[in-house]
Amino acid sequence: MKLFSYAHVNYCCRHLLLARENKCDDKLLAEEDIQDDCVKEELPEKEEENVNENICNNENKEITEDESPQDNNTVTNPISKDNKLSPFILKISEEHLKLYPQNLTIKNLYYFIMAPTLCYELDYPVIPKRRWSLILNHLIEFISLVYVMIALHKYSNPILAKMEKQNQFLTLIQLCIPTAVIYLIGFYIYFHAYLNLLGEIMKFSDREFYGPVWNSDSILDYWRNWNKRFTQWCKRHLYIPLIKLGWTKFWAQEVVFVLSDLFHAYAYYFAFKKILFGGMLAQPLFGRLLERIIGRGRCGNFLFWFYIIFTHAGASIFLYEHLNNKLS
Repeated sequence: MKLFSYAHVNYCCRHLLLARENKCDDKLLAEEDIQDDCVKEELPEKEEENVNENICNNENKEITEDESPQDNNTVTNPISKDNKLSPFILKISEEHLKLYPQNLTIKNLYYFIMAPTLCYELDYPVIPKRRWSLILNHLIEFISLVYVMIALHKYSNPILAKMEKQNQFLTLIQLCIPTAVIYLIGFYIYFHAYLNLLGEIMKFSDREFYGPVWNSDSILDYWRNWNKRFTQWCKRHLYIPLIKLGWTKFWAQEVVFVLSDLFHAYAYYFAFKKILFGGMLAQPLFGRLLERIIGRGRCGNFLFWFYIIFTHAGASIFLYEHLNNKLS
């Protein structure tokens, strides 16, 4: 995903510069043709020439006054709309475009690969110096919470071992809280402790790694906020090009959700095979159906937490049964 973003942005910079050069060349050729035509014509008298100059100056003033001001910070797409590549050309600011092609270095590429972001930029916001107190704080959080997760896993293993002797529903109830806490701790370790630690070491100032997932009032809202970096990547490289191609917002969102589920369900497929893989792909349809029936607000937030608590416990039981049957 990072390499795709890197190639896409540099591809857009290259085409914007080439299109601008071609446009400037066309203007120069047109001006030369006009000058040649003027030389061939006979010069008018001085009085008529002065009158014409005054008229031209007045017309130019009126034109400049009527023209709407343009934003100098953003480079518009100079490629014609008939070009098939036009929907895939991103808007790039004038300041960033000046950095191309000097940004094509090994150092710049490896900084982007290590940086806590998925969207490539020609110039990243950085902090002036590293704050070692924050680095130590996030490092302590990371190490201590990893040990807490290990302890919770050891607490869950005896419950799973007794699953064959007792009812599965009772096992599900006993596993709800520890598995939900393990999931939330894992979320905090990666998206808060680790990514902030990495961002502080690399002086990366953009720290919006996740949104307020705890306030999500639907499953779809949760998927939008739980990984902001992935959401930004999908919006920039998938959603906006599809909208420019003429797709409706509904179908563009559905394509983004399906592709997002494919990325995440690919990892689940090896552990849970076809059942959870199909469940992940059905989440966009299931989420929209629940929004129509229950709606948003407190009921939606209650349903979201019910989903977080019980689905992870059920997934743990299913994984245990799958591994037990595979080994036996």
